[in-house]
Amino acid sequence: MKKHLILLSCIICVFLCSTISYAALLTFSVMPELVPEPASMLLLGFGLIGFTTYSRKKLKKQ
Repeated sequence: MKKHLILLSCIICVFLCSTISYAALLTFSVMPELVPEPASMLLLGFGLIGFTTYSRKKLKKQ
């Protein structure tokens, strides 16, 4: 009976230790994609040009 208890405790210990090590292997971090600065400034500039063009056309209609 004592041998079975020792064997069972060893199996449980091995199972717990193996799951902990697998969990450590599965951790990862997400790195955001970087947007190049000239491209973002170009998009901002096009947006501002479009907004001002739209606003001026709307003001001319009134």
